[in-house]
Amino acid sequence: MSESLHDQRPDVALVGTSNGVYHGGYASALAACTRFASFSNFSVGMSTSELFVFRRHGERFRYDVCVLEFACNDAAALRFGETSLDRVRQVLSEAIEFLEERRCQPILFLMPFRGAPQILADLRTLYASLAFDYGIPCFDGQSVVEQLALTQGCSEDSLYHDDPHLRGDVAFHLGELLSAFIVENLKHRNMTPRRKCTKKNFFIGADEFQNASSPVTLRRTDLLSCKILLVSEGESIIVSTDGFSKIIALAVDFSVCAGVLHIEGDDRISIRFAPHGDIENARMLARVFPLRQPIGSQTGHFILRACSDGPAEMMFSRQPFSATAGAIALIGAIMQAA
Repeated sequence: MSESLHDQRPDVALVGTSNGVYHGGYASALAACTRFASFSNFSVGMSTSELFVFRRHGERFRYDVCVLEFACNDAAALRFGETSLDRVRQVLSEAIEFLEERRCQPILFLMPFRGAPQILADLRTLYASLAFDYGIPCFDGQSVVEQLALTQGCSEDSLYHDDPHLRGDVAFHLGELLSAFIVENLKHRNMTPRRKCTKKNFFIGADEFQNASSPVTLRRTDLLSCKILLVSEGESIIVSTDGFSKIIALAVDFSVCAGVLHIEGDDRISIRFAPHGDIENARMLARVFPLRQPIGSQTGHFILRACSDGPAEMMFSRQPFSATAGAIALIGAIMQAA
């Protein structure tokens, strides 16, 4: 990796949402860009900005550029009261500082979405504020969509496939513009960190959990390989850290979750899951999501317990469970240090 990339092609990483996963979208344009030396895609669908903490775990992150694209999923969590703008700011700030420490240029990518105009406006303001505070580039995809609608004489809605996803051709065009934006901004990058003030986030994987009775298994998708611990009904596992910390988010394989997970520290929260399809043959459906209420522990000691049913503060399904209920497939916990 070079300080000056005027005459060199950059190694580019992407950590994003399902917009960065589907074939023919903006990530396909990034992958096809001949002005990059390499392109690595760490995107996972249905995941909020805490995904970055999970995906960087175990990675050396020796890239020249890392694109961060989480707006549509952070928007959904904001809409349902599962996070706040302050929490989104903290997670993104910590990600930016992590990358700058490794002399990797962060680029914020505001991928547009429809259905929540006020939240889009709020995130647009937040991204602009972070870009200013840290002196980093921000690619505003919403401005591109607005200009396209104007030049094509169509509504912005017509450019979307559904609320969180643009049409494939529009998304690919956005990716081509983003590719050019990356190359141009590397000519002027300043890798002197501007700020150093956020609390550190870190990831504890399933293979680090204690008191588990089941072995950790390995599951894969095209873009993701991770270790998973299946916590059965009535089983309690332990997550331990050194001193005060908080669980702020979970990484879970939703395809094999059915039941309620209780998380206990100094406080407690319960989360209700239901399976997506056939639990025996389901394809992995990894997801990272914030806890509506982060759970702290003065001792750094947490208990996670699975049960078949019951009341919960967070619900990913209200449907009745089948006889297979009572197992939660954990990938890990996203933590915040004091």
